[in-house]
Amino acid sequence: MKKVFAVSLMVLAFSTMGQDVIKFRSLSTADGLSQNSVNQILQDSRGYIWLATQDGLNRYNGYEFEIFRPDVEDSFSLADNFIIQMLEDDQYRLWLSTRAGIHVFDIENRRFHKLIDTIPGRIVQKYHLRKHDGFVYWKNTDTVNSISRMPMNVTLTKANNSLQEYSEQIHLAQEYIYQYVVGDSGLIVLSKGNILIPGYGLRGSETDMDGVGAQSWDYQPVGDSVLLLPGVDKIISIHQLKGKIKSINTGFSAMCFVPANEDYWVGTKTGLYSYDVYAEKTSKVSTNPSFQNTTIHDLTKDCFGQYWMGTANRGVFIYDPKWAQFQYLNSNGHIVWGYAEQGAYAYQATQNGIYVIDTATRTVVRHLLKGQKVTAIYVDSLGTLWVGTANGEIYSQAYNQLKLEAYTKVLDQHSSITGFRLDRQGNFWVASHADLVMVSPNGTIHSVEEQSKSFLYVMDLFEDRAGNIWVGLQDGVGYVKPTGQYVHIAHTKGDPRSPNFSFSSTVLEDSRGTIWVGTYGGGISRLNADSTFTHFTEKNGLSNNVIHAMEVDDQDRLWMVSNGGLSMFDTKSQTFKNYSNSNGLRSQDFALGASYHFADGRLGFGTVDGLLVFNPNRVDTLFSQPILKWERLLINYDRVLDHSLDGLKQIDLYYGDRVFSLGFAALKYDDPHDVTYKYTLEGFDEEWVDVSPQSRMVTYSSLPFGSYEFKVKACSGKGLFQPITRALVIVVHPPFWLTWWFVLLMLLTGLGLGTGLVYYLSRRKLKLRLAELETREKIQQERERISRDLHDSVGTHFAYIISRLDFLYLGWEGAHVTDKKAYLGKLSDFARSGMKMLRETIWALNEEQVSATSLKLKIDDYLKLCFTDQRTSYKFLFTSVENKVNATIALNTFRVIQEAVSNALKHAEASHLEISLNIDSYKLVLSVMDDGKGFDMGVVGEQEGHYGLQNLKKRADELNAEFSLISDGAGTKILITSKITHT
Repeated sequence: MKKVFAVSLMVLAFSTMGQDVIKFRSLSTADGLSQNSVNQILQDSRGYIWLATQDGLNRYNGYEFEIFRPDVEDSFSLADNFIIQMLEDDQYRLWLSTRAGIHVFDIENRRFHKLIDTIPGRIVQKYHLRKHDGFVYWKNTDTVNSISRMPMNVTLTKANNSLQEYSEQIHLAQEYIYQYVVGDSGLIVLSKGNILIPGYGLRGSETDMDGVGAQSWDYQPVGDSVLLLPGVDKIISIHQLKGKIKSINTGFSAMCFVPANEDYWVGTKTGLYSYDVYAEKTSKVSTNPSFQNTTIHDLTKDCFGQYWMGTANRGVFIYDPKWAQFQYLNSNGHIVWGYAEQGAYAYQATQNGIYVIDTATRTVVRHLLKGQKVTAIYVDSLGTLWVGTANGEIYSQAYNQLKLEAYTKVLDQHSSITGFRLDRQGNFWVASHADLVMVSPNGTIHSVEEQSKSFLYVMDLFEDRAGNIWVGLQDGVGYVKPTGQYVHIAHTKGDPRSPNFSFSSTVLEDSRGTIWVGTYGGGISRLNADSTFTHFTEKNGLSNNVIHAMEVDDQDRLWMVSNGGLSMFDTKSQTFKNYSNSNGLRSQDFALGASYHFADGRLGFGTVDGLLVFNPNRVDTLFSQPILKWERLLINYDRVLDHSLDGLKQIDLYYGDRVFSLGFAALKYDDPHDVTYKYTLEGFDEEWVDVSPQSRMVTYSSLPFGSYEFKVKACSGKGLFQPITRALVIVVHPPFWLTWWFVLLMLLTGLGLGTGLVYYLSRRKLKLRLAELETREKIQQERERISRDLHDSVGTHFAYIISRLDFLYLGWEGAHVTDKKAYLGKLSDFARSGMKMLRETIWALNEEQVSATSLKLKIDDYLKLCFTDQRTSYKFLFTSVENKVNATIALNTFRVIQEAVSNALKHAEASHLEISLNIDSYKLVLSVMDDGKGFDMGVVGEQEGHYGLQNLKKRADELNAEFSLISDGAGTKILITSKITHT
């Protein structure tokens, strides 16, 4: 028996906390990574993760990968998909080493500028990049003793650029250069048997440099003076101040380094190692078995403190040190239903009995009640251990006796025990699914259920500062006063004086005496001084409303486990913080009512993976603030900007920009899907709008013209929102015809046009009125002229005829027959002449205009008549470019010719007359010349018989014409010039 017992103890002696096994999460092609061989990982200055793979460049924002590969249709794309190395310069550009040479990736404009080696016949293999003092350095693997450099601020505009055009070559060593690194003193070059350190010159080395840089060109600064370099089966240490190097044999080939607490992690071809730089010792880092022999190409630490590992063919592995804040007390794969400590031992109640743990050695020393489900465990104030099972059995154990003894059964055999309590009066309370029983110090048993008929399915129990025994019930909560009176607070939906759910799983009291109730579907409820309850649920930030167990820490913060993981409720700020698998929890499956408050302030909760143990004052630091970024902007569904959005403060939208979409992301790589978002467009949205982490893209269309402010805020841990907010001004500009200046211009223009129109209409009306008056005046003048013309010509003739007829009537008897005939002939001729003049007047009055031909014929007829019986000859010249002539002008012109010809025939004694009439579009020119005797210009108008000249002038005035008269001994010339106006 002793031998068997010894073997049993050896089997049970496993570490309760276990070895610190590093837990990773991974990213691979299944998550969107372009290829699983990752050569380097880099976090840029804006927080994005870049991954150099053997099939393209990847950018990761925590949600998805954006992949850059060669594109034959884009000259500004990659020339090769095999990315070897990356570095970021000061202008937010990535320098990439590929099999096809060096690329400079302009992230702002999303263009790859290639640096092409133009030396004929040179074979480009790969470049190793460094940056130092404003330059980018590189060494091609086919060169021997030199490196090249180029200014980091070089401006590249072409897709393909000559490497030799921008770079210079530096010869640094006589032998083959194995490696070069950037130290505090400058560029350090390692060649065969030598090391070149600025300030110390070329120094010999006893250390074999063979293999340095053959596996990897990574290196790691240590402190202010030491550098670590990978070698074949060794690590090379360079002391810059002393100018010495040292080789530490390791048995593995180092690939990369990263600081990890006080030590350094070393990535190798056979997994992850730790290197103590002071002791110069290495050790294997305990990881999951599947990770043990993984080849690690690169190690880097991001701004959130997470470690990223690029591997060969296995993608990326990520470790978050904050996950180590949660520890698990091993339960050998059984659900933990309770935990207690008694003296030097701890007792873990599981569905397979009790594991007794030596707290000094942290090993299991006994396994009690094997095969039984232990549902309750408790150590009272006297040090006695109490154990209850699912079958209703109760056991007790005296202090440090390691021997359980059956206790008198006070409950139904089949009722699961849920809790024990020894109150201040010495009464022992036992809770089960069937009853709440009190055993008094004298052994008397009292059943609360028998008296109340309501204390069924009792969960949890504790004694408050007033001595009341509180329990969670199937229907609400209840408590028993020290007097023995019981109080049942049942659940009534909508009643402020009841808990938020029927089933209450846990009850506790904080340091201020406030009672808190955890329910199995309604979150938590606080009992107020006025006997009402205040409820806190998922709507207030709780991850899940189904509460399994709850404890209060020394800062009055409530810690509870639910179907959503672990949550902390700050009773002062009344805010939640939630923790899940992404924060290091192995499982979110917790045991009902299983919790423990350690003496040192730690808290424990039972899970399917053991007892979860943590320090509540340290776990609160697990949260990292996400970096909120604008991801992309689309206008009318076309992408217009990418990374340049980072510094964008305002977006201007113009006429035709009907739709815009804005994408955003909170860079938080431990669990980006644990980030919650809200957004609002101030001036348009009435409240904040929730958006899922999977969406992160907001679209607005047909916004009214105006200025808005788009705000988005993010919070990690599914808690209440913190002020992690970014804002962007959105200005929707109206088209120019709706701008204030254009509207004002149009108003002014309209006012001007209106004023002009009124002015024009007024002037037009005035002109019409004046024209009407002028027309009336002209008509009146024309009437007067016609009257005068008729009076002067026809009237005179008829007056003469009438006077002659009167004369004939009075003197006819005494007149001779011959005289009578002659007299009657003259009267007849005079009457014909008057009739002719009347016809001429009527001819001019029939139309507003007469034809030029008609005028010419009238003048011809008149001249022929005048010169029939005369000895005087004449010549008539008529020219006209107009087909029509104003009737008034035509009549006045005709009268002038009549008067001028009549005067010449009567008084000039001329032998020849020349009449010329020229009419064009703008003037009328009439001249009448004779070769008669002329007259004295000085006495014109003074002598009797010159009334004809006066009539000529009068006619000229009616034509608004210039009148000139020239007369001398050689004849007389009359010239009339009149302007013609068109209406």
